[in-house]
Amino acid sequence: MSNICELRLYYAASVPFQIFPELSNFGSLPGKAGGFPIGLSQLDFIWEMNGAKGKTRLSIPPASKGEIEIPIRKGTPEGATLVVRAMNGRGEIVNAALSLGHRKPAPLPQAQTGAPEWNDNGKLITIRGRGFSLVLDRTTGDFDAANPRHKAPMVTFPSLHITRHDFGDLDPKKPPYVEFPDAKTRVVESVTVAEIGQGLEMTVKDRYKHFAGAVRWLIDKDGAGKISYDYTYTGDRLDSREIGVKALLAAKYDEVKWRRWSEWGSFPKDSISRTEGTAKARRDTK
Repeated sequence: MSNICELRLYYAASVPFQIFPELSNFGSLPGKAGGFPIGLSQLDFIWEMNGAKGKTRLSIPPASKGEIEIPIRKGTPEGATLVVRAMNGRGEIVNAALSLGHRKPAPLPQAQTGAPEWNDNGKLITIRGRGFSLVLDRTTGDFDAANPRHKAPMVTFPSLHITRHDFGDLDPKKPPYVEFPDAKTRVVESVTVAEIGQGLEMTVKDRYKHFAGAVRWLIDKDGAGKISYDYTYTGDRLDSREIGVKALLAAKYDEVKWRRWSEWGSFPKDSISRTEGTAKARRDTK
């Protein structure tokens, strides 16, 4: 970015705040749009908070810094959200949200009803809970979804998923988008299960080219629990875009709903960063 915008709050009391930009149109970031530099003075900064609204502009050239002062009413509670949108007249360029104070994390479901029934015949590990059953293959480190005893939405065991960021015309010298790790290089080192606390933990330890580690799934009789992963990367410098785990679900499970905690503020209803939402799977027509 060739422009940096600092947002400053002034308020009667000292209030901590945070800012996180959401790039709704990465190719049209301030500093470059269609190959031409943009100054912050060309943008309208529209703000909203607790029913109050306003608009301001900056008179500064490209490659320089500026400040926006937004009045915050006395008595504004901690956790209130200030939404600031940078507009270029044709549509949004950057959405940003400021949260006053610190948001308290929402509690996550925990394994608490005890370990489900399970058995291990040396090749397959079968787990039976209330309304579900899993069959984990020791050789492949994956679920045996074709086995009639496997009855669950997930047809593959969670695995590491990483993508490299595609900078496009913002930095043509950067390598293109790609997904990691390379599944063809996977070597399963071990598959284990153990009763831990109020659940049963499945651990698949494996390695790929440049990646080595394990995925762990702690699950109780009702299917509640936690999936975690820990990997070491030994390749070249990587500008990552996504880091997490992925799993394949049966075709009929085509809708996901979520409610997650975020230390940042609110986002537009169509933003992938929103803290609550619903999304359905979509398949491109051939």
